[in-house]
Amino acid sequence: MSMTINQTIVRIIKMNAKNLVVVLIFTLIISPCSADELELHVTSYHFDESDDGDFNESNYGAGYNYEFNSKTYAVIGAFNNTYDKLAVYAGAKWLPIGNRFFKAGVVGGVVTGYEDDTDANEVQPILLPEVQFHYKQFYLVSRFAPDLGGNSSAAITFSLGFILPGKSQDSFAAK
Repeated sequence: MSMTINQTIVRIIKMNAKNLVVVLIFTLIISPCSADELELHVTSYHFDESDDGDFNESNYGAGYNYEFNSKTYAVIGAFNNTYDKLAVYAGAKWLPIGNRFFKAGVVGGVVTGYEDDTDANEVQPILLPEVQFHYKQFYLVSRFAPDLGGNSSAAITFSLGFILPGKSQDSFAAK
């Protein structure tokens, strides 16, 4: 029985959600807390409210961004998703466009809590465009999630970010 490259990739990234949570907690423990960023996930807006348009738009949760440089971050966190389920994510963020007040790029990685046809705890890949608007140590984050068919809808998400103490003013600006 021969597997395609796509099937092999999907098999590699699938793992139990409990293992992902353990990895996330371990990452937080070993990361230095004197830098980096905290995001509070707040809300989303869904463009298509037809069909089963009963989407949860109160997406409360928290995320932690470990800054490698002013453009590259490791990201982990959890939030209450569109289907009112716990979603846990891990990945990377790349923000190559911007300055002290604005940044743009993509965030990608893996996320749980979204059903495919089998298991809501299955880990699935994700890649979303992101924009940030900064003022001092605070920022607003918005991401766009496309409509993937089925019982889904295109959505814009909104989070509030806080640059944690210990960072220099230089880390606010994209270089």
